Amino acid sequence: MYSDPFSKIHDVAVFGGGMCGIATALMLADKGRKVIILERRTQLGWEITSAFNCEFGEDVSHAARKILALLEPTGGYKKNLVSPPITEIYLSELMKKKNVDVLLYSYPLQLITNKGLASGVVTGSKSGKQVIRAKTFVDATEEAVLWQQSGMEFRKTGLQTYKYTIVFNGIKKRIGKYSLAAGKNQVIDIEIKPSVWKGECNVEFRAKEPSISRARLAVPGVISIVRKQIPQLRDAIVTHTAFELFPSDVPQYLAGARSPRHPGIGNLFCSGMWAIPDTAERKKRN
Repeated sequence: MYSDPFSKIHDVAVFGGGMCGIATALMLADKGRKVIILERRTQLGWEITSAFNCEFGEDVSHAARKILALLEPTGGYKKNLVSPPITEIYLSELMKKKNVDVLLYSYPLQLITNKGLASGVVTGSKSGKQVIRAKTFVDATEEAVLWQQSGMEFRKTGLQTYKYTIVFNGIKKRIGKYSLAAGKNQVIDIEIKPSVWKGECNVEFRAKEPSISRARLAVPGVISIVRKQIPQLRDAIVTHTAFELFPSDVPQYLAGARSPRHPGIGNLFCSGMWAIPDTAERKKRN
């Protein structure tokens, strides 16, 4: 049954449906809070489902363990690797199970504050501009939209690279991990990694620019390189590619971050990689 998210006052509104936002929403839902999570894309978990960053590390969070527990019986999780389409389905199911409301195609436009508290966020969605109201707000967007609007100081990070993934299928012989030199101006290097599915692998290349159009233009050259150098891929089929690039780091981070609570807005919190000032720690968690 349809429920109008703009007519409610949730306990917590989480803006950003990436892995940071999902972890926050699940943690709060487990504590009995009524949560809504808003994401600008067509699905949750963009790092996996859109950018095809499919590897989980050995040390995973409580939220990640829940997701992997759902994926493993389906075959969508094996040896620290996950399947993007299976992850997309089960993230949606997990939100339903935890009674977390989900609003996709939605972007925070303007934070509304009054006397040191946030009272709402003007949100752009397929329904137009409307206000999401909650008792507490969490900024888990990649760009720190709400915290930037509040005037907090941010500092730029160093040089970044951007990973793009091409998926090959129909591989007849087992394939392991390979690293290749690119030899192309826009492509730094290429890595070949197995997938969770038999006969499939991911070919990942690092680009110098955050341009999806340039990355896609580089795809034929990358395919040519791997077909020449990896015998198992000479007759394999390229079935699909990632929908977006995966950055090696955030473009900027919150300067002097000490607490997840906003220093001037008492009910605004942060949950994003940009809230971690230490570069090494961000890369460890990314």
